[in-house]
Amino acid sequence: MMIQMKRIFRSGIFVFAVIFGSMQLAYSQCVPDTVNCIDVNEPGQICPAQLANGFVGTEYEEVITIIAPDVANIGDSQIELLKITLDSIQNLPPGLEFYGETYEYFPDEFYCVTVSGTPKETGTFFLKIFVMPYVDFFGTDLAMGTQIDSISVSITIEASSGIKELDNDGFALIDAYPNPFRYSTKIGYIDPDQGEVELRVMNMLGRQIYQEKIMAIKGENYFQFNGGNLPQGYYLYAIIRDQKSLRGRLLKRK
Repeated sequence: MMIQMKRIFRSGIFVFAVIFGSMQLAYSQCVPDTVNCIDVNEPGQICPAQLANGFVGTEYEEVITIIAPDVANIGDSQIELLKITLDSIQNLPPGLEFYGETYEYFPDEFYCVTVSGTPKETGTFFLKIFVMPYVDFFGTDLAMGTQIDSISVSITIEASSGIKELDNDGFALIDAYPNPFRYSTKIGYIDPDQGEVELRVMNMLGRQIYQEKIMAIKGENYFQFNGGNLPQGYYLYAIIRDQKSLRGRLLKRK
């Protein structure tokens, strides 16, 4: 019997399996988003639907929420799943690992994983995920045979350092990291001179919610912004020096 995997897991749901890509004793802690991650069409869901891009040599971290599927299509029939476990995972971006607190998922439950590490090579990597679905066969966990998904989940690693030149005098923005963030993020910039620089953070309605000033040094500078108490969603920020400003956007996750 063959399970039609593309019909089981919609919108790249196979990324749920990557939690087992590194069977380590030390697991990262994460909290699934049970508010915004909704299994709209069934069966199964993943949030966000696409993993964020990474940069070579820059630390990477992404938290993924998964709702496990409850059915499989076998031929023309639909059968209920008992659980799913991972057999193996291949073609991971060198330098990245996947950690979770369990290696089996039960239907309609929320789980989360943390993707972390420091990428070493550029490119778009399509994860080859081998999974083992199980059904309840008269009280016994019956394995349905290893299945593979090799096109639903990908991660793109870029060579860019994240520095964006926005001014011809060398005043430049460094991408905030991590972004999206859960608790705090580093907002950086390059300053060609010394002097006072201001950070302003606004909500999407334009209301200022945070302000800080520092004395910049020549070269790289960073603001450490703590947004752990903010509601999840998008925020705008501006780094202001004299009459010039650099602008960016942050995404706060629960």
